[in-house]
Formats: sequence, C-alpha cells, structure tokens
Amino acid sequence: MIVPGIVIDCNERFVIVKCSKNEACGSCPSKQKCASKSVSLFFSDDNCQLLKISNIQRLCLVKQQVVGLEIPDSFIYKSTVAIYFVPIFVSIVISIILDNLFNNEMLTILSFVLCVLVQPRLFMAHVTRNIKIVAY
Repeated sequence: MIVPGIVIDCNERFVIVKCSKNEACGSCPSKQKCASKSVSLFFSDDNCQLLKISNIQRLCLVKQQVVGLEIPDSFIYKSTVAIYFVPIFVSIVISIILDNLFNNEMLTILSFVLCVLVQPRLFMAHVTRNIKIVAY
C-alpha cells in the first residue's frame, strides 16, 4: 500500500512526513468501526499524522514535496494481529499478576485500561521503521 504524504523536514538521519490518518485505511472493511481510529482521534484534534521515518535510503527531499509512503502488505497483516490481540493479551496477563499480588480490584482494572491505551502508542515506533519513502 502506498499512502501519499507531504515532507515537513528532511535531514540525513530522519524524514518527517505529514499524512492523513484516513488515507492509511485504504479499503479496509473495518475502517469505519476501527478502535484505533477512535483512540487516535482522542489524542489528536486534527486528521493528520506526523511520522518520523529513518532516512535509510539517504533521500534528499525538500520541504512541501509530495512523497509516497510504501508499507508492505505482509507487514499490515502482521500489524493487524499485533495491534488487536497483543495489547489485550498483555493487559490480561498483567492484570492477573497484579490481582494475585495485591488483591486490589481497582488496581487490576486501572492496570488493564492503562495497558490497552499505552501499547498502541509503543507500537507506532515499530511501524515507522517498516515504511519506505517513494519520491514522486
């Protein structure tokens, strides 16, 4: 999948690209009901995402240049499983451990909610390492 974006900044180490959150959804059948979309809208007041991507290809891009962000389909399928199942599984395991250690229901519920909210943010760092920039 190739998602269009606009270069905000470029140096020899990183390229910062601004792209639309909805463009990345493409033809996904669950994009209207996606839980990650509602979480991202909660943290952001606009429909754009700034991505800091490693400049592995050593591209010389200028500000405001339109580029394409190429994301492999196999990575998208693996990421879908990771973004939906891993946070819930890890949250359940941590909640069970804390419940057995402290026997406090509020602590268990709070840890579950925090894990579900924090893990997708940590996942974004992994996503940006697998994006290839295609200059138009």
